[in-house]
Amino acid sequence: MIKKIKYIIPPSITLIILYLLLHNVDFIAIGKVLTSGQPYLILLSLIIILSAIPISTLRWKKSLQIIDVNISFSDLLNFYIVSFPLIKIIPFNGGDLARSYLTKNHASISKTIGLVLLENLLDICILSMFAFIGGALAGNTLVCLWGFTFLLAIISFIVWGHLIKKITKNEKILDKLNNFFLIYDRLKYQPQKILALITYTALLWLSVIIYFKISFLSFGVNMALAKIFSIQPIVNFICLLPITIAGIGTRESAMLFFYNGLAENSQILSVALLYSFIVSIVIPLACLPFTRKYLKLKK
Repeated sequence: MIKKIKYIIPPSITLIILYLLLHNVDFIAIGKVLTSGQPYLILLSLIIILSAIPISTLRWKKSLQIIDVNISFSDLLNFYIVSFPLIKIIPFNGGDLARSYLTKNHASISKTIGLVLLENLLDICILSMFAFIGGALAGNTLVCLWGFTFLLAIISFIVWGHLIKKITKNEKILDKLNNFFLIYDRLKYQPQKILALITYTALLWLSVIIYFKISFLSFGVNMALAKIFSIQPIVNFICLLPITIAGIGTRESAMLFFYNGLAENSQILSVALLYSFIVSIVIPLACLPFTRKYLKLKK
């Protein structure tokens, strides 16, 4: 029963947030903004956001090399495409674990789960660094403090993680910690792979930042890049929290709050809704035939 409730919560919260967000929205104003968008800039932003797929695949390939698993880029790209609808649909980031299942013939699931946790921590680290840099460029001390605090939290987790393992009594938490530190203990002796993973993660989130810069521009808003660097990492971090499906609802709400005063609400909401539509609906639907084909072959 608890598991069923767990999977009902995110869709329910998504619908509630969307209702509260959209019930007073001027859809005519949003329609005007969307139809006034410059097609070539929208197309360019789409190409940039699609580049995140091969970058993510390259990061996964490098992550697997930590545990001495070498899978071709084409095979991993296929696995990533197959798992993409699950990543976006399954609540509580459970879809990320689909990658562990897809590579189970090459590596144990426990080890690859540790790699997924490592990538999640890298995501938080890079977003925190971007926020710190963006806050410094935009002269926003509060954002700098936010970025520094989360970086410090990650470092503290790594330093004190082994102690947490000794005192925790929760088996699920203990399993996750064991999986992570199994990977970390191997990675700390491979500085080149650490650098490569950081580079791929930075490129991944940089593509998102550039997407929003171009997307705002396509709707007539020349948003300063420093502002996007100081705001979007916080928005992206909020969307990583597993409270809605694929961040839908939380993204739009967060962007309206943090970009308030920098553009018209209709422009901010248009940018946010277009991103959710592309990343959470269009791309997963485009990948769905590959997922269905894979599942049929496995029957």
